[in-house]
Amino acid sequence: MQRLLVFCLLALCINAHAVFLAGYVGDSRIQSSNDIYKPAGIVGLSLDAGFFNEPENIVDYKLSFVLKRFGYSHHDGDETVSLWSIGIKPLTWSITLYDVSLELYGSFNYIFSTNGNTEYFESKLYRKTNADSYTYGYGYRLGYNIKPQFFVALQMDMQFMKWRSNHVANNEYIGGVGLSFQWNLPL
Repeated sequence: MQRLLVFCLLALCINAHAVFLAGYVGDSRIQSSNDIYKPAGIVGLSLDAGFFNEPENIVDYKLSFVLKRFGYSHHDGDETVSLWSIGIKPLTWSITLYDVSLELYGSFNYIFSTNGNTEYFESKLYRKTNADSYTYGYGYRLGYNIKPQFFVALQMDMQFMKWRSNHVANNEYIGGVGLSFQWNLPL
């Protein structure tokens, strides 16, 4: 199964006519209720690689794969909780007029690493559940095509963490706002 998936991804790369790379740097501080003292943000990051982007179209869609870091800090920034995930944005819709573009997307991510977990986070949500941890989310970007190959935008990204423990689902969310860029590879 893994070989088939890798083969399909390579076939997509070879046959894709509109390949792009994107990045995001922002303040990850929007969060649901928690038990921490003086919550604050951390630097949220993401790197995307995707296909099917055609910025000359007024309405367009694209697909991308993403590596993401998000989380929060507490105790006036002395302690941080960060989560790393890999995922997919299966459908990103965009509307472009006069080089100004608005994009909306949904995402599914698998959390593969965490750092600095609080005792609450550790006991109630993550490690002691012995279950896979994933997020689903949404976001949007509003930006400007500086050149046909380069796009800069303000981006908002929200991730809803879903944890399963004894057949009970728990939901928490973490998100933020930041600066995004995209470079369309010339082919």
